[in-house]
This record gives sequence, structure tokens and C-alpha cells, in this order.
Amino acid sequence: MLFRLCVLSLIVPAAMLLSGCDQIKENRATAYYEQARALYETQHYREALIEVQHALEFNPDFFDALVLQGRCYYDMKNFKEAALSFEKASLVDGTRGALMLKIADAWMRAEKFSRAIALSNKVLKDNPDDMDTLYINIRARVRSRWLNSWASVDTLVQPLLKDKQYRERAFALLAEFHVLNDDLDEAESILQAHEDPNDDWLFAMRVLAQRCEARGDQHAAVRIYRSLVGLFPDNVQDTESLFSCLRRFGFKDQEREFLKGLMNADPRNVGYELKLIDFYIHYGQYAKAEELIRAGLQGDTGYFDFARYLIELYDKTKRYDEGIQFAKDVLKREGDNVGREIEFMNSLAEFYYMTGDYDLAKFVVRWVLGLDRDNRNARFLLARISIDEGRTLLAIAELRALCAEDMENPDYDYYLGLAHMARKEIGTAEQSFHDALSKQPLYKAAFLELADIYIERGLLLDAEQMVSEFLTLRPDDPDVLALREELAGIMAVTEDEG
Repeated sequence: MLFRLCVLSLIVPAAMLLSGCDQIKENRATAYYEQARALYETQHYREALIEVQHALEFNPDFFDALVLQGRCYYDMKNFKEAALSFEKASLVDGTRGALMLKIADAWMRAEKFSRAIALSNKVLKDNPDDMDTLYINIRARVRSRWLNSWASVDTLVQPLLKDKQYRERAFALLAEFHVLNDDLDEAESILQAHEDPNDDWLFAMRVLAQRCEARGDQHAAVRIYRSLVGLFPDNVQDTESLFSCLRRFGFKDQEREFLKGLMNADPRNVGYELKLIDFYIHYGQYAKAEELIRAGLQGDTGYFDFARYLIELYDKTKRYDEGIQFAKDVLKREGDNVGREIEFMNSLAEFYYMTGDYDLAKFVVRWVLGLDRDNRNARFLLARISIDEGRTLLAIAELRALCAEDMENPDYDYYLGLAHMARKEIGTAEQSFHDALSKQPLYKAAFLELADIYIERGLLLDAEQMVSEFLTLRPDDPDVLALREELAGIMAVTEDEG
């Protein structure tokens, strides 16, 4: 009996102690949560996230804290972590409709479309008139780009088209559906009729412009980008897209007028001045470009930006010795910025290469690779030197690696083609030149190499079509005009012999 009393005398205080500890944990969790909520309400999301994570350390099943954690991640655009937090909350307190909607929305924005579609389908099964969920479902279907998901969107979207809250967004999603269905005229018609600068409308407009550009409908692409810039003149993305489109299709006069309009609206914008320099260099107006560059180098801001253009100008005008000296001067000035040191060391190596001093070029390149062993510019220059020195297999291996790392750079494909030409591997070289032109239709060096291959093979009609397509984009190119005359002469001789 005495033993049992002793045991009880130990157990009761221990239980009370444990109960007290649980209460302390609960209090600490609540205190951290309240601090997190206050920070969240003042939009200090990172600080709120730290506090809410402290709360979850004391109570991992704290439902409100899990939801708040998800909201923090969501507002920080970390949608995957937001979805995971909301899912943990749903496990704690069951699958509430509102929470399911948050999970589906977060997965959609995290581009995990199959999860978003599955979850929203589940909610719609019980509540088919839930417009919030239907919107998420349709948006996820369209953005997934999976045919079996978006093929029925034009039918599924009908209820949203009648909903006051979602009507304009629904029309934007319907337009995006027509873009996927390759009905670009219908898509543009819908977007014009329902102009509403919400994010779905903007996204659909940009997708439409990109599809027009990819199809070679340059006038439609420019028209759409101009609409976007007109609505949002301060949007850098759309302005850059319009510049890129005008440049890609050789719309010189339109590009100049667009740039002048921007400069008149904001004459102190150094970025527009640099754009004008780029324009002059691209179209061979080197004296005008150099005048602006030298004035910019004397200014208060943007020294290294102007220096880059002077380096480019020296390269374009084959003033390599001046380029070497200027690159050295810039390197003396750049200070402790390793990135800039690598950039201008690469420029110096390039100038040495162009003067034929391969030993100094390789010395500088190896210095660069000592700072950044994966630097693509340095590796690319070494590959080109290898081609010149006859080490074509080494060049091909490096160029293929570069192509795999950066699939958008046509220079790698062009020089890969040259390496294969040096090895008399004409078929492989032809494919490389095709790859370069697919990335940049006005890549003239690749175009001329490919035209020569066609002429050598007697594929004169193919060569004629290539020339015609190139001149459609750049009708005044002297080299291609000369090629057209040469090709016409060859075809005339061939006809006479026939």
C-alpha cells in the first residue's frame, strides 16, 4: 500500500508537469502565430514566414498557422510551397471547399496543371456552379497545353462567359484556346472585342503575338505588340518584344520611329540612347554610333554600357588594334568586379584572335577559364581557334556541348557547320546551317553557306526559294542580291544546256 502511494505521488506531479508543458507550447505557438499574422497584414511576408515557422515548431498541427504559412508563400510567388502548406492544413482539419480551392489555385500557378485540374474537378463534381473553381479548372486546362485537357475548353468556358466577375477573363482564356487551335484571326478578334488589361488578357495577347511571329506573320506580330505598348508604355517586356520583332523582320524605319518616340517622351533615359547606338551599329551607321558612344563615355552614368558598344564598333569596323588598347584601358578601370573582368578579358582575347595572334588569344582565354571554367565565350573562342588550326574533332566536341547548354545561340550551330565542312561532312554541315537559320532567319553567313551547298548539289530551285524568302525579310541586302544574279546566270546556262 505504501508503495502504491509512493508511485501515485510521483505520477500525479509528472502528469501535471506534462500538462503544463503542453500549455506552454500552445501559448508559445499562439504568440508566434499572432506575431506572424500582424506581420502578414502589413505585407512583411518573409518576416511573417519566420514567425509562423516558429509557431509550427511548437505545434506542427496548428491549422491556422499552416494556412498562414501557405498564404505567405503564395504572396511571395512560391506557389509550390504554398500548395504543400495548404495540403498539410487540409490533412489536419479535413478537406474544406475553400481550402481545396486554394490548393488547386496554388498548383495551377506552380504549373502543376494535372494536380490543379484533378482537384478542381473534384470540387466541381459536388458544386458544378462554383465559378471560382471553374475558372481555375479552365485556366489550368488551357495553360497545360495538353490536347486532351484543353480540347473541350470552348464548351466548358460557356458558364464563365455569362458570369459578371469572370466574363472578361473567360473571353481571354477562350482567345488563348483559339491560339492553341491555330485560329489566330478568331483569337485576335476576341481579344480586340474584349480588351481588358487583366493578366489573362495580357498573357493571351503575348501568346498570340509569339505565334504570329513564329508563323512569319510579322505585320500581325508588330500590330499586337504595338497594342500592348500603347496600353502599357512602361512595360519593359512588351517594349523589348516589339524591338526584337522589328529588328528580326528588318523593319528599319518602324524601329527608328518607335525609338524616336520613346526618346522624345523620356529624353534623359540612357537606355534609349543605348538602343539608338545599337540601331546605328546594326544598320551600319558607324560614324553616328561612335559619336554617341564617345559622348556617353564622358557622361556620369553607364560607362561600361557605352564601353561595350565601342568594343562592338571596333570589331564591326575591324579596328582590332584600337580594340585591344581600349579593352586594356577598360580592364584597368573595372576594379574588383570579376564578372566585368571576365567580359572584357574575353573581348581582349577576341581582338587578339582577329589579328591572328592565336597564342596571346589562347593565353587570355585560359586566364578567363581559370576564373570561370565553364565560361561559354572563352570556350567558343577556343573552338573557333581549333577549327582554324585544323583540330576539327576537338572543335566539334566543344561546339556540340555549347549547343546543348544554350539551344538558342545560332553562332554555335554555324561554326559547328563550318567544322563539319572542313571535314567534308556536307550533310551534317547542312543540318547545322539549317539549325542556325531556324534560330535566326536573317543569319546571313549560315544562309550563304547553305545556298552554296544547294548550288553545288544542283538544287537550284531550292536555292532560288531560299534567296526569295531571305529577300522578303531584307530586300536590300547587297550580298543576297548579288547571289540572286549569280543564281539566275547559272540557271540560264543550265536551261540553255538542257
